[in-house]
This record gives sequence, structure tokens and C-alpha cells, in this order.
Amino acid sequence: MQNKSDAQLLREYAAQHCEPAFAEIVARHTDLVYSAALRQTGSPELALEIAQSVFTDLARKARALADTLSAEASLAGWLFRGTRFAGLKLLRDDHRRHSREREFMEHFNPASETTPDWERVAPVLDEAMAELGDADHEAVLLRYFKNQDFHAVGLALGVSDDTAQKRVSRAVERLREFFVKRGVTVGASGLGVVISANAVQAAPIGFSAAIATTATLGGKVITVATTATVTKAIAMTILQKTFIAATILITLTIATSTYIAHQRNTEQLRVENQTDFPSDSWTDSGFATPQAALRTRGWAVLTGNRERFKESLSITDGARNMLEQMIAAVPVSDAEKKLHPEFLNMTAEDATLFPMMGQNKRNAFTNYHILSRQSPSADVKLLEVETQMASAPARKETLKFQRLGRDWKVVIDEDLLAEEFQKMQRMKSRRAKAAR
Repeated sequence: MQNKSDAQLLREYAAQHCEPAFAEIVARHTDLVYSAALRQTGSPELALEIAQSVFTDLARKARALADTLSAEASLAGWLFRGTRFAGLKLLRDDHRRHSREREFMEHFNPASETTPDWERVAPVLDEAMAELGDADHEAVLLRYFKNQDFHAVGLALGVSDDTAQKRVSRAVERLREFFVKRGVTVGASGLGVVISANAVQAAPIGFSAAIATTATLGGKVITVATTATVTKAIAMTILQKTFIAATILITLTIATSTYIAHQRNTEQLRVENQTDFPSDSWTDSGFATPQAALRTRGWAVLTGNRERFKESLSITDGARNMLEQMIAAVPVSDAEKKLHPEFLNMTAEDATLFPMMGQNKRNAFTNYHILSRQSPSADVKLLEVETQMASAPARKETLKFQRLGRDWKVVIDEDLLAEEFQKMQRMKSRRAKAAR
């Protein structure tokens, strides 16, 4: 079911009241809707109510909406706009929003660390998005809020990959111009990275399953949030709300644990099956998964961050010895040492980083494309990666990722270096003969 488009799932639900189809839609877009509502209200509690009302509205309008969507259409744009309208309506009914207590439910949904750029962008992001035309709006949502590659964006919009990329670039530039008018200066490339890294955060555990269950029950729509309900909720004491919220969330967690596990497995499979990682998505993503480690590795190459690149590697003792011999065999003149002091005290990690940096500078890395995957064990994964370049043929290599503690690192071992080491040995032997 995860391979079906939003439009196909919505038609199944509208025609057959297929609750698993609706649950899949909710699972795909809960974080997007919740994050947009949270930016508008600043309140996790009200963000939950808005998100639930938006999906309830979707269930109510499913039949009419399904008739207007193309076969591959995404619901991200409709839900994003619906969240904005629902948030504005609620805020008009709650003029005292800014004086409310913000401590409510923080231990259920602690705020993540944000960058200074995001702190300036977030308050006006949804307003800026509302200024975009439908096509640009959808393109930005799919690319940076849903983190889809240009092929997927083009497929959803019915255009080519190149057209999708141009449309996204144009839309981001318009967003940047909007921010400049509001006194927020962020470069177009930096804006995309900031939005992609921060715009969507996880909704509380169990919430997606709760929406799928309560938005439609037995094919009948249940209205979850009304103005009267919100007003009454605001009048309640923080202690009462915390107690009720805790009770609800604990009940949801117990009642839906199997469903949540299924959804997590589905999302994990989606991430593991992703094949393209374009260079504009390379960020310091940490090492929690092989995919995150791959992005961090690419980011370190692009930015020349030697320390972060070193952290991405695990070099065996044998491989380190081989690399040190290879470094010692490279003739470096005194002039070169003065011009490039990094050649002095070069480490084994540097020996793998510098050639990659040089190749990127000459040919411009554009994408990591995963050709195949193998899992010899639970803690080892082999990814056949094609590094695509703007000015040179693609380069293929097999990267071995190993889980060390909580992190996944790229393993450099003797087998990987064997061919290059043998070349170095033969060259060293020829030089020795020539010297005699």
C-alpha cells in the first residue's frame, strides 16, 4: 500500500471506506501537518487539535476531492493549506494565545535544537508559502518538506526531472525574496537546507494512529475539534490538561503499539529503499543510519570539514598501516609543503579525504545514487554507490557500513585498499631499480 499514490489511496477510501488506505495517508503526512500547526500556534496542544481537525475534514471531503486529483497527485499541498486555514480560524477565536502557558506537554514533545536561521525563518514560513502559486507551492512541499528527489517531484507534478528542478529553484527564490522584505536574509541554497532540516518534526507517538481511528469510525465521520471545544480547553487549568493529555497518550500508546510498530517499519523501509541523495540534500546529518552517514560524508567533502569526515570512517589497523605506507611513498617537494601545509603530518583519514575533495573541485559531485544493497549481518550493510558528477563520468564503489555503538561508519579495510597498495608497491619497486 505504501507504493500507491495519495490520490489512489484517497479514491480507495472514498469508494470503499478502506480505513487502512486512510491510515496510510495519515501516516505519510501527520508530521507535515502537525509541524505547520505548531509553527502557527506555538502550542503542542492546539497543534494536535488542528491536525486532527484537518484530517477529519479530509475524511469528510474525500469523495469530492478524489474526483479532482490526477493519478499520481500528492495531498501535501491540500493538507498544508488546510492547516493554515484551520490555524488562522483558531487564532482569530483566541486573541490571548500569546499569554498562555507554553510548558504544557513539553515532556511529551520536547522541542528540538534549531539553527539561528530557522528561528528567523519559522515565524513567517507559512505566510511566505501561502504567497506561492499552486505549482510552486506543491514543488517546494514535495522537495523540502517531504524530502523527495526531483524525479519524484516531477512525477507528482506531471513534468520532467529538469522542469521540476527549475520549478523548485524558482519557488525557493521567490520565498527568499519574501523573507528579504520581512528583514530575514537567507541565501536561496541555504534556505532550502534550513527548511529541509527543520520544517517537519515528528508528531507525538501514537497520534497518527489515533487520527486514523477517530477521524472515521465505521465509515462515519466524527467531528473532533470545534470552536467550543477549543475555548473550553483553554479555560481548563494546566494541571487538568496535563492529566487528561497524559491519560489519552498513555491509552493511545498501549492500544496502538502494534500499529505504531508497523508504521515505523514502513517508514524505515521507505528510507532504506531511497536510492538518490542529491548534493543539495547533503547536510551534517550525523551517523544514526547508513543513509545519514552517507549525507554527512558528502557534506564533509563539499565543505572540506576534515574532522567530521574523520568521524565518518572506521579504519582497520591493517588498512591504516597500508595508508601510512602509501602516504610515505608519495613524493612531496619542499615548495609543495610550504604551499600546502596539510601535506605535513597527513593522517590515514586525510589520505582518503583529499583525493575526493580534489575530484569534487574539478568535476562537481551532484548526487549519490545507490545501485544495490546487501546486509551480511544486522550490524553490517554494503551499499554499491554511484557518485554522479557534473563534468565527469560517474564513479562506482562499494561502501561497507558497520554499526559501532549507535553510529554507522564507513569501514576502510585491507581488501578495499589492496589494489591501490599493490600499485604503490610496484611503483616503489620500479623507482628502486631506476635508482640502482
